[in-house]
Amino acid sequence: MTEAGPYSARIIATIDSGDLGGLAGREFYLWNTVVVGDPVGPESGYTKVYEGKNLAQSSALRHYVNVPAGATAMRVRLEVSKDVGSSSGAMAMTEICDPEGRVRGSFAGYARTEGDNIKDSTVLKPELFPGIWEINVVGSITANDQTDYRLTVSFDGYDVEPSELTGFSREATGKNATGTAVVTRSFAGVFKGSAEATLDGFVKDSEVEIEKTDEWTKSFTLDSTTPEAAFHLVMDESVANLFTDCAVNILDESDKALRITAFDGLEAHAGISLPEDSDSATYTLQVVGAFAMAEDMAEWGFELEEKYLFGSSIVGSVKRAGGGRLDLFCGVPTDVKVSFDEEWPGAPEGMNVFGVLEFRDSNTDDRRPGDEGGRLVLEVPIKVD
Repeated sequence: MTEAGPYSARIIATIDSGDLGGLAGREFYLWNTVVVGDPVGPESGYTKVYEGKNLAQSSALRHYVNVPAGATAMRVRLEVSKDVGSSSGAMAMTEICDPEGRVRGSFAGYARTEGDNIKDSTVLKPELFPGIWEINVVGSITANDQTDYRLTVSFDGYDVEPSELTGFSREATGKNATGTAVVTRSFAGVFKGSAEATLDGFVKDSEVEIEKTDEWTKSFTLDSTTPEAAFHLVMDESVANLFTDCAVNILDESDKALRITAFDGLEAHAGISLPEDSDSATYTLQVVGAFAMAEDMAEWGFELEEKYLFGSSIVGSVKRAGGGRLDLFCGVPTDVKVSFDEEWPGAPEGMNVFGVLEFRDSNTDDRRPGDEGGRLVLEVPIKVD
């Protein structure tokens, strides 16, 4: 198994002295599949490039890559252009799957010879973790010709202490709320870019426990302070195996479904925004399990993350301790100071203000193709009590 890709083999179990050629002596068969990924490390600049040829419409070519330990960001870049051999009318998209088969990264759209030649997708920690990831390049059903493409997968790695920024208390009235992170680039190269810190809304994490019913609901209100809500639900396999399906809906005050979705594997996402002509509105998050057996609804549940987003994020200041350009050298710890001078709304009881510290690398010397506008390489969560 020297080449990347899936390998399958069948194990045949027989009774003692059984004849492998005869059906009577066979006890059972066991199929095994082993997937080998392409290694990516310092010798390749933490980059792997694939060249795809003659991708037919509605078909897919699969690529397998080993995400290295310590990676904080994986950037997947798909190029469909005449430079890589595609003719007019060619187009394709990417789908990124983690080692457990879950689709990661947002839909970037189609790369095409006529229009946007390049489409990028980025997966960050904690969604990104070491293992063999599958990246599918899918030809569009509406493409006028077969597609040639270049797929570039690159990684960045950083260590951060603390892993989550908290606190941000003000020493006195009129003083900025401040926090500090120590950032160390762990992969070869130099970060030459910028960082931005924002406070984006309220967050609450909880365990939902349900008994003797197939339906769970939660009422919530959006207003001018938090005009948007986003929910992330996660259940474990033992619960997911109880269902043929599990719907996740958002209802208005008349119980009309405004958003209709469902668990995809072990996860579900749902969200809604306040209409522009409304100052406030109340909605209901509804989860309905389609149990295979009625008695299974005795006890079940899931993890719920609720986010209520500000109408406008609170933007802070990010500076290298001591001043100067924000250059991060491999193996050199750097103190980064984050401060907010603007006040933010107080979180409701049981919730926290959340945000993020983002680092974007504009250095094009050690990542090709690079991004002069900044490549997202690191996100550090912020949580304020």
